[in-house]
Amino acid sequence: MKACVRNRKHIAWLALGTLEARPAEQLRAHLDTCAACRTYFEELSNITASLSVPEPETNVQVSPAFHRRLAASLRAEKPRSPWAAMAESFQRLALNWRVVLPAAGAVTAAVIVLAVLRPPPTVVPPARTPVQVASVPRFKSDLPPTIANYESVANRSLDQLDELLTKQGTRNPAPAPVYTASALALINSSE
Repeated sequence: MKACVRNRKHIAWLALGTLEARPAEQLRAHLDTCAACRTYFEELSNITASLSVPEPETNVQVSPAFHRRLAASLRAEKPRSPWAAMAESFQRLALNWRVVLPAAGAVTAAVIVLAVLRPPPTVVPPARTPVQVASVPRFKSDLPPTIANYESVANRSLDQLDELLTKQGTRNPAPAPVYTASALALINSSE
């Protein structure tokens, strides 16, 4: 059985002896009728009685040697410098995550804002140095018309390739063999 939810706090105050007189009378009347609340009150009263601390003895005598040692140790303690006190308080703050976490967040946000708002770096183009053109060896105009020769000339200069092809195109081609029907018949019969 559980105690009434609305009375639990008041029962605890009654067990501690801190409930005012009028609410205490009303609660005691309720305890007479409700077994669950009465059991709860008895449990809390037992706990309160076991946890109560006895009054300290006031007739304790302290020896004069104790007072001398205490005064000597207080005099021997050197005052800290302001810098040492600041360093110690900074260490306590640095170890406190409630301070470190927001500080780290603020630093991160500041770095991001600075990275976004920073103007782009200006790039200065390098100074132009005069380029010396090496003399390109001229090609021989009487190169045979092969793909390898055309590639080597094209690798040197496309203008030279154009020049070579133009020269070779305007030359008189070598006479091509003329094939006639009788010549074809002779070629076919020899095979």
